[in-house]
Amino acid sequence: MFGIMEAYKEGTKEILNILEEVINKLQSMETLAVYRDFVTDFIVELEVRFRDWPNAKSAIYSKIRQESVNYGQRDKECISELQNFLQAVNMTVEDIELMIRFKKRSNKEFHKGEYLKHLEPKEARENFEASFPDSLKVFKDSFRRVFNALDHWDKYRNSDMLTKNSCI
Repeated sequence: MFGIMEAYKEGTKEILNILEEVINKLQSMETLAVYRDFVTDFIVELEVRFRDWPNAKSAIYSKIRQESVNYGQRDKECISELQNFLQAVNMTVEDIELMIRFKKRSNKEFHKGEYLKHLEPKEARENFEASFPDSLKVFKDSFRRVFNALDHWDKYRNSDMLTKNSCI
């Protein structure tokens, strides 16, 4: 009898742990759903109000993509200008980074579907050749070129070879 009660207790604990995990995930998804549009609205306003947003946005996305801690030398001027601009609304560049990460997480959660495996960008690129199905083969060459362009731009992001408005 004691063995049955112990097994029942363990089973109940496991069910409660799973239930807690599901509730936490649901709360997270609800939060992402409610606040993601505010991020979009905010970014649209930045695009209109901050004159150098394209360069700052590129620097922020590059930092996130490369998982860098700091901005490259080439990006420091526009990031500093963005920081100064944001002070008027009591915000920092780190706030912008967090909002972009929030939006990326929201996109990941809502567009992956429960049945799909999500890969981080680095892992997705490593598995690219093997993971692309024949039905989507027409896009493969363009994705290779996108990856090469991102690598090229990231590699030379801190280089003196590029000017601030360079198209290289």
